[in-house]
Amino acid sequence: MDYRFFVKLFSQDSFREGFINGQLYMNPLSYFIKVEDESDNNVADKHEGVSGWLQPDEHILKIGLPGEEIILTQADFAGPITIKMDWVDNINVFCMTHLHSHGILARPFYEYEVDKLNGYYKLPPEAENLGQYFALVWDEAEFMSRVIKKLDTLVASGEVLAYRCEPIVYFDEKETLKFDQFSLASVFNKRSSYSHQNEYRIAIYRASPDGEPFTLDIGYIGDILKIGNTREFNEMIKLDLNN
Repeated sequence: MDYRFFVKLFSQDSFREGFINGQLYMNPLSYFIKVEDESDNNVADKHEGVSGWLQPDEHILKIGLPGEEIILTQADFAGPITIKMDWVDNINVFCMTHLHSHGILARPFYEYEVDKLNGYYKLPPEAENLGQYFALVWDEAEFMSRVIKKLDTLVASGEVLAYRCEPIVYFDEKETLKFDQFSLASVFNKRSSYSHQNEYRIAIYRASPDGEPFTLDIGYIGDILKIGNTREFNEMIKLDLNN
């Protein structure tokens, strides 16, 4: 058994009202690449959607025709070599914080794990940078059921070509990684410096991608939400492990 919740943070109460009414506002991936952010590892991420993260000491780069190549080696790079397909910039995404026990509640656990368990159900101090208002989805399964039902309808109508819903996987920037360039997979991998966000993401690729925001309307969801101010969130969830 596990307790799983989604938390969505908002900079304005009017944005939260839209979410309560089931309006899931999805920016294109290009928004997160281009946006300027006052806080590090917050919303902006110029490496969103990379399909390759290559360490320069493990690769060389050849540019030009055989026999006329310019060869670049480790000494020519200031950091990892990144590969990204242009089409992923038009993928629309909806991002939430995903709180869960990371498997601890699915098994017998030790007393020393209690503090870690409680920490998994808290928002980090950086959370307020994402917005001062929160909406907690306390019934994750029902929420995702409504999302999938709507997405399946859009796929059947041809408005959406593909979708994917799952947690972000955070990778070590010192590793070499390669992802599928022709699926939504690269949208679900981010650098470990963003791991404090514990992000869950809904991603869609539309039949007429235009790099513009898209609103996924799943209908009123106030029946499965709790709302409040972000700075008060960590006092709201308390695990009672004695019962």
